[in-house]
Amino acid sequence: MKYVISHALPNKQDASVKAHTDIDRFLATDGYKVLTFETRSGNNKLSRQFNRLRSINRLEKIVKPEDTVLVQYPIYSSEFDTDRFYSKVVVQAAHKIAVVHDLPFLRDSFPPVENDLKKELVRLNLFDSVIVHNEVMKQN
Repeated sequence: MKYVISHALPNKQDASVKAHTDIDRFLATDGYKVLTFETRSGNNKLSRQFNRLRSINRLEKIVKPEDTVLVQYPIYSSEFDTDRFYSKVVVQAAHKIAVVHDLPFLRDSFPPVENDLKKELVRLNLFDSVIVHNEVMKQN
């Protein structure tokens, strides 16, 4: 099976999720099943944390070792949940693809923090293929 995992909120109708929802829609026409990682659902921190952990557990049960998984990167979650998501869900797929929308280590601090770059590289190296939007992202 082929899956695209997105953190986009399906009912949100603004530009913040347009690229994600466009990719979901295009890949769905190519046979990918769209799965959502619930990164922002809940009324408070505790319920959002619970929903993220529940979402990771749900995705872990869905993705099988023979599957292809495309992840819309980054997933915009806490460090704990991000690491858990990659170690429990992504690594078990046969073929792993990342579509990079943003590189948080470049966006979050200037100049970029070396430790953040290392974390980003560890995560991106989990993927067999990494798709970026421009040469600047490719070089970094």
